[in-house]
Amino acid sequence: VHRYITVVVISTDTDYFEDTPQYKWLEETLKSVTTPWTIVAGHKNLYCSSTYGNNERSPDGTRGDAGSLTNSLEPLFEKYGVDVYLGGHIHAYER
Repeated sequence: VHRYITVVVISTDTDYFEDTPQYKWLEETLKSVTTPWTIVAGHKNLYCSSTYGNNERSPDGTRGDAGSLTNSLEPLFEKYGVDVYLGGHIHAYER
């Protein structure tokens, strides 16, 4: 936490669905933010137009891909006013 910015780092290779420990922790953390700016960072992107390879990580294909991240976390980010999400993983240039 900085005077103006709170940075929260999550694991996108660990369960992040509603009612999981990480989701509950993230929601409690975001609820407590008092700085003007909130940044959340994770390894994988919420959005990606790249079609290179398979972006899924879990054996059952339920976590680790952009679609499940977006469905699970975007509503939480909107609810608590997250300003920026930083992700990586895809080795393709986009802007």
